[in-house]
Amino acid sequence: MTTFKRARSPEQRAERREMILATADDLLDEYSVSELSLNLLATRTGLAKSNVLRYFDSREHVLLQLMLRLWDDWLAALDRGADSGSIEERERRLARTWAHELAVRPKFAELLAVQASVLERNVSPEAVTEFKRGVHERFGKLVAWVRGHVPELTEEQAQRFSVGASLLAGALWSAGNPSPVLEQVYRDNPDLCAYRIDFEPALGEQLLALIRGVQGSNTGTENGAESH
Repeated sequence: MTTFKRARSPEQRAERREMILATADDLLDEYSVSELSLNLLATRTGLAKSNVLRYFDSREHVLLQLMLRLWDDWLAALDRGADSGSIEERERRLARTWAHELAVRPKFAELLAVQASVLERNVSPEAVTEFKRGVHERFGKLVAWVRGHVPELTEEQAQRFSVGASLLAGALWSAGNPSPVLEQVYRDNPDLCAYRIDFEPALGEQLLALIRGVQGSNTGTENGAESH
């Protein structure tokens, strides 16, 4: 907790930003993204809402910056180095690792699910540019990790897979974490439970299909070129 009332030096401003981000991180252990309001964040930090807005454009800006930090945590958890075994085994391990390390990080998964629809909406061009550059840097590391598992993929294929996998993860997180109303519907109507998904195995299955599809997409092009 900071002891100064007003951050004046760059160091104090940085400390205040860190406090706000840490508080948002803690609040996501208790509340969903939709429940975490700017008023709640200000109350927990002991700051006026106007003071929070001295450091961030909006609640969404806070969450975008927090998302980058959680992305770093997820990347650090992925196994490093070259993989061994057949390509089918390596693809399966990649999909399983990606899905598991995301499933055990629900805060990051939820932020990923609402990134485009919520978080990137109420921010300045400067803030979202900074965020997108951060995402670009992290995708570079992710692509390198993917190719460490499956070097048969070109860099372009690994990038397509990584982008598609992130979009899939967000959609499946939303589907796998239904609202209380939908939970009640499933309890009352067992015949509808076929539409309910278990996030981690569902994501692993879809990632495996995606990486095989991305890898196979180049084969048809090459064969087509050779046949002309």
